[in-house]
Amino acid sequence: MTASTPDELIAGFPHSSLPKVTGEPTFEELKVIRRLLNTNAMSVASYEGGGRHGHLGIIMTNEEYFAIAVDVFPVPVNPGPSAPVVAGMTAAVIAETTRLHREATQVYRTYNNVDQAIKKLLIEAFDDAYLNALSDEIVGYANCTSLQILTHLLTYYAMIAPAELTQNYERLNTPYDANQPIETLFQQIQDARAFAVAGGQPYGAAMIVNVEYTLAFNTGLFPDACRAWQ
Repeated sequence: MTASTPDELIAGFPHSSLPKVTGEPTFEELKVIRRLLNTNAMSVASYEGGGRHGHLGIIMTNEEYFAIAVDVFPVPVNPGPSAPVVAGMTAAVIAETTRLHREATQVYRTYNNVDQAIKKLLIEAFDDAYLNALSDEIVGYANCTSLQILTHLLTYYAMIAPAELTQNYERLNTPYDANQPIETLFQQIQDARAFAVAGGQPYGAAMIVNVEYTLAFNTGLFPDACRAWQ
């Protein structure tokens, strides 16, 4: 069995193309694109990193991935062109060594092809002016990983102004409409937390609990539940 090529992977991704970003990228545009890429990376199965999130670890830092998977996603090592068979090995040992080498080769190629596929989508989605700092004069983006490109974009173009952080705090505290599913409130909290983290001013856990409690209590519909929660 051979690993799918980058183009084959792209054709099979849930999102085989990304929205084209014209001009300087914004935080919101980058957030949308990252979510699409996360879905793509997770769609390619892997036993690594706990085995539940596909190849998501390719486009996340170790810290980000560990927060989701409570595991690490190792970068596979090139196993070389042939199995390390040496004189004196029995037929059974040679067969097992060959099998392990074939498996390691599959893991290595799949990892790199997924990275190449995601990188290709990223390069096509953004104007060259915002990626050129990563391009080598001779090999272009060949020496860059998809994570390096994402990190570059998020570092230089996902900047959030103080006024936007103030607006985000107001969104965090928007009164909850109890006619809507409770998931609406959870999503409101989650979105605001993510925005605050991106802006370099994360909300503490105690503060989030207080906001959730206050928003639920202020509906006047959950007095017993709020009392128990308190």
